Amino acid sequence: MVRYTVSNRRPATPTPASQRDLDVRRFIEEVGIISEAQGRTRMEGRIIGFLLVAEPPVQSMDAIATFLGVSKGSVSATTRMLVQTGAIERVGRPADRRDYFRIRTGFIDRLLDEGAQTANRMRVVFDWGSELVGESATPHAALDEAREFCAFVERQFNDLLQHWRTRHPSSRRSPSQDDAAAAQDDIPAAAQDDERQRPGT
Repeated sequence: MVRYTVSNRRPATPTPASQRDLDVRRFIEEVGIISEAQGRTRMEGRIIGFLLVAEPPVQSMDAIATFLGVSKGSVSATTRMLVQTGAIERVGRPADRRDYFRIRTGFIDRLLDEGAQTANRMRVVFDWGSELVGESATPHAALDEAREFCAFVERQFNDLLQHWRTRHPSSRRSPSQDDAAAAQDDIPAAAQDDERQRPGT
């Protein structure tokens, strides 16, 4: 006969390090859920969430895959997409053929800009719908409200962007400027000193 006994031992209290790890993982999952709710993939959000709080901020593809518990193929496909959209950037390191990634400066700016563009596309479509029913005697309150709302949101997004860029001029840097800065960061300090000391430069 099998007997079951109830242990009187209390669950181990999480250490500060393990509690932080749990909190980090919850944070990453929350960013993934937000990403999914916005029409992106959860994996995009998880990678962004990981890179936002990673120590150090620059992480290899292997490290991302290991921490998230997913395949390198999944990370490779998702990071490629995130690089194309400007959310993250690929970083090279001397004598290291592996791919490294970090959050691109101004990625929040790009999200706001994307929101403005989405509102603009929706408003244009609803304007078209208004033209289609323009000759109708039947009121289309829902369509009118949708047009007005999208126009309002578009204005708000543009105002937010202008205000944000005034307070944070670095967010207005182009991707090419970010790439140049990243490349400079990856040049060893000694090589940078040699470059500065070259005659005629």
